[in-house]
Amino acid sequence: MSTFRIGEPIETKSKFRIGEAIDDEEEKARRGYLKEGVSFLTDIAIAEGGRIGATAGGAAIGTAILPGFGTLIGGTIGYIAGGLGAGAAGSIARQKMFDKDAEVSEGQVVADALLNLVPGSGIGKTVMRKAAAQAGIGASMSVGGQLIERAIEEGRLPTQEELSVAGLTGAALGGALGLSGSASEKAFGKFLGKPIDNLNAALKAGDPDAKALIGQTNMTAREYADATTKRYEEFYLRNREKYDDEFIRAKVLQNNVAGGFLKQKGKLKVEDDSMDYAMQRALAEGRIDAKINQVEADIALENGFLLDVSQRLGTSTSQISKEVNDYLYAKHALAYNKNNFGKFGEDGAAGISTEKARKIIDNFEAAGKDKTYDFSIKVRKDLSKQILDTLEDGQLISKAEAAKLRKDAPDYVPLNRIMREDPLDDVGEFIQGSFASKYETTSTGIRRARGSNRDVDNINQNIVNSLSGAIRRAEVNKANLAFKKLIDANPEASKGIAKVRPVEKTYQEGIDPKTGEKTKILVDEKPGEGVLSVFVEGKKMLVDFDKNFAGVARAMKGLNRKQVSDVMKWSMVANRYLGGLYTRYNPEFMIPNLTRDRSEAFVNAMAKMGPTKVFDLINPAKITEDMNVIRRNLMNAEKFRANPNLMNENDLLYKRFKEAGGSTGGLSMTTIDDLEGNIAKLGEKLTAAPKAKADKLNKIVNDINEVFEDSTRFSTFKTAIKNGATDEQAAYAARKSSFDPRERGTETDNLKALYLFVNPAIQGGKNFLRSMDFRKPGGRKTFAAVMGGLGATATALDIHNSSIDPEYREKIPQWKLDKHLTLVTGKNEDGTLKYVSVPIGYSMVPFKMAADMAVQMFKGGDEVKDLESLTSRFANSVMDSYNPIGGSPIPTQLRPIVDLLSNQDGLGRDIRPEWMETINMDPTERYYDFTAETYGGELALGLADSLKDMGYETSPENIRYLFNNYLGGPGKFFDRLGTVTSKLYNGKKIEVNEIPIARRFFGQTFVDVFEKRTGRMAEIDTLDKQANTNSVKAGRIARNALREMRDNPNRLDSILQTTLRNNPDMQESLLRRIQKGLKDEARGLTYVDRAAKRLPVEQRAQYIFGQLQEQPDDLSRRKLIRELIEKGVATKSVLKELLQLQGQ
Repeated sequence: MSTFRIGEPIETKSKFRIGEAIDDEEEKARRGYLKEGVSFLTDIAIAEGGRIGATAGGAAIGTAILPGFGTLIGGTIGYIAGGLGAGAAGSIARQKMFDKDAEVSEGQVVADALLNLVPGSGIGKTVMRKAAAQAGIGASMSVGGQLIERAIEEGRLPTQEELSVAGLTGAALGGALGLSGSASEKAFGKFLGKPIDNLNAALKAGDPDAKALIGQTNMTAREYADATTKRYEEFYLRNREKYDDEFIRAKVLQNNVAGGFLKQKGKLKVEDDSMDYAMQRALAEGRIDAKINQVEADIALENGFLLDVSQRLGTSTSQISKEVNDYLYAKHALAYNKNNFGKFGEDGAAGISTEKARKIIDNFEAAGKDKTYDFSIKVRKDLSKQILDTLEDGQLISKAEAAKLRKDAPDYVPLNRIMREDPLDDVGEFIQGSFASKYETTSTGIRRARGSNRDVDNINQNIVNSLSGAIRRAEVNKANLAFKKLIDANPEASKGIAKVRPVEKTYQEGIDPKTGEKTKILVDEKPGEGVLSVFVEGKKMLVDFDKNFAGVARAMKGLNRKQVSDVMKWSMVANRYLGGLYTRYNPEFMIPNLTRDRSEAFVNAMAKMGPTKVFDLINPAKITEDMNVIRRNLMNAEKFRANPNLMNENDLLYKRFKEAGGSTGGLSMTTIDDLEGNIAKLGEKLTAAPKAKADKLNKIVNDINEVFEDSTRFSTFKTAIKNGATDEQAAYAARKSSFDPRERGTETDNLKALYLFVNPAIQGGKNFLRSMDFRKPGGRKTFAAVMGGLGATATALDIHNSSIDPEYREKIPQWKLDKHLTLVTGKNEDGTLKYVSVPIGYSMVPFKMAADMAVQMFKGGDEVKDLESLTSRFANSVMDSYNPIGGSPIPTQLRPIVDLLSNQDGLGRDIRPEWMETINMDPTERYYDFTAETYGGELALGLADSLKDMGYETSPENIRYLFNNYLGGPGKFFDRLGTVTSKLYNGKKIEVNEIPIARRFFGQTFVDVFEKRTGRMAEIDTLDKQANTNSVKAGRIARNALREMRDNPNRLDSILQTTLRNNPDMQESLLRRIQKGLKDEARGLTYVDRAAKRLPVEQRAQYIFGQLQEQPDDLSRRKLIRELIEKGVATKSVLKELLQLQGQ
């Protein structure tokens, strides 16, 4: 007997009291039944789900083989196999839950498996009903057929007759269990309809029929359990692959990523960075970007040189560039012609004769141009040399082959022909993105030296294309090589996943290039979708995946990514435009976003490195230092490239950060297509230095964004290095510090075409929630630290803010309090407040709200008393933070239009004054008073008037709303800047919360807002609402009474008395309305007359004047005037106004 004593005894719904001994036998029984009820619920869930799922699966397979008949047969087989397996699995689960130490009744397993096949039965439903009733958890569960109930109650297996209810024969059951016809007939004949204990006893006695029946049933249960596990695993992987991580299938095979940054249950053990495929794949694009940046820096240095020389010599940069190209081409042609004379059969394999090449060289050097243009020659030769170095580094060619190529072609420059000679060469195609696979290197990119007399394409573009192609090939191969190493290092664990093998060679018919005759040519096999190509020291190897892991191969080759339709591409263009305006070109986005990124990066780093080691991430001095390092390196990229000795320790660390792949390149270089588009422009820069102001402005914008975007990642990189991580591990941590724009799902492009910030929401939310996962020890510590920190901060802020104004939460907008750390800095004489607010990461908002609510609950604040409202606000916050498509399923581009139709913006605020919406008035006058006081508002008012003159009427608020949404951040920024400038010019006072950028951090409350939320204004609003409601209600009742009076003219008094008696609270109003209605009807007032009476005097006179103009003669006009006077439409004031109109 155990005693639970927690303070005083507390009465519960059951007889059990906390603080008293549990000795009530009835209560013990109820608890036993409750436990049994839960176990039976589990049983039913497994059994029903398996039966339905297997039927659908079998039908699908049958349909694929033979639609119609195959569907029926497949569904039947699926139903039987799934029903048996699920029934058995559910039985085992139920028995283990009810008593984990008891021996499983094998006979019961067989009985439950068979019973699960009968429609309407379900496993143990009858017993469950009884257990539920006794446990007090409801007795409304469905009941199986009477035959099945009897079998359950009698503790036996169902008879063949009972199973025939489901149309099941012994042969069908035996087939589903894998028993032969004779074996099933013998076993079923012996045990069907017999007590379950008989089957258990027979099994213990070694009866072969019992063994066969029970063994096959258990095997079916295991197969069902395995199939269910695989089905849910596939569901999980498929959805993550679509929306989150296109490489997730490969990633989950590893036991960890980035030295334990991610710890998983994968079969393949990662022993070092070189075999960490997930990390290498994630960093590959960043490394490519960093190397391309170095190429850009080299080109920029040469551009400066070309400009200086052209100005000194009075020659165009394009002319100098051409002369340098011709010289380099001629130098390379000497060796190329010599080495390929035999293959080509004559001189000129390079497309130029040796004699002509020597003449070009002699003339160039005789003029001293090799000295004058020395730097340009050096840059282009160095870039050409890097092509071979890069291929060697990526193991696309062996060291021996690289050495031979350097020896044979000491002055190498790439000779891509205008019409490509070698159809196997795919460098140009790769750069242009026409490859079927962007994540697999299928060839080295080295051309076969055949020779040609065709013209050579632009040498500049050749250099960039070949070097960029080599960089991409090498980095892609390095990532895939990591997976090959992972397979090699896990020979046992990788069985059934993939194996590494050499390329098979076969003979195919072809044409001999020398003789032109048919011959047999030895060619490499063409790998299928389930095979990945990898180069190891120049030798092509294949990673051949098992058919069950073919999806991994497709992902690693990039074949799983969904193509975007033409319509969606245009939508993506529109969203990229909007995204750039909201972020990249929006000065008010960068600084607030920095604080959001830092807050999330701090939490994510804390989860991996511990709370005491990551404070540099939120140290203002360190933040400023890191931003300055990035700014200095971006501004001096060419200078540092030319002289690395100028770089200090932080500069060198930033260089390591970039080269390891930790950067995402700001907001303009987040996809492969962005990267390749940038590459395509580099060759043009080698021909002539860019002078366009737009290019320079674009670079400035990109650099500013990169400073803000990469500063958080660089800080994380430094912190990880300090804590013992390798460069690559630190770069991976940096990429996952907030959200990684280069991580995406296969459907991400389609989603981005519809919803603007879908990927940041997915990636940022995923990283943050992973860090806060309290199911794991590290996550629990982080969760406790974060909630403790937020709780302490919320308490301190509340104490401080309440000391200035206890009602501060009523005065500051709720969304500011929820999404910011808000500090009240002062109180004005009129009661308004000044405050500073610092934004926090979107993913952190619900946790911050929870901390705030806890503080307010502890205080007993009024706002937490309405639990329903509180819960709703918190739920909306969760949806807002983690819902990738935002608060509406409407595509981003259409939301402003839909908002105008509903007259509510994304935060639920009125766009146009709501009270004006029901008034019949000119739309151009529907705007707020303060709109006219802003610069953008003045422009909107003027445009609305212009549109009215053209025949289109709209509210200035509509124009302003569309302007702000479709011109994004810059539109709002310049609107606010114009307002501030106008106020300065006119000598008006400017508040700090009106200044662009500063307004994002400094705020001030307004008296009218506070009065609307609390105090007298709230009372007035309530009374006004009540008065309006009563008025509308009285009008409706009066109209109904008048309608009844018209239908029953002899019962006027009775109808009136009944109406007044039934509505005692509004008798006076009703009497007045009914009397007026009767008088109007007596005068013969029509609906139009009544509408005219509601017009103001001036407009009513204009209406009557128009009616008079339509009359044919004076007699008709006099008659009309007399009627309108009698009806009360034409009053004295109206007639006076009418005379003035006639006088005009």
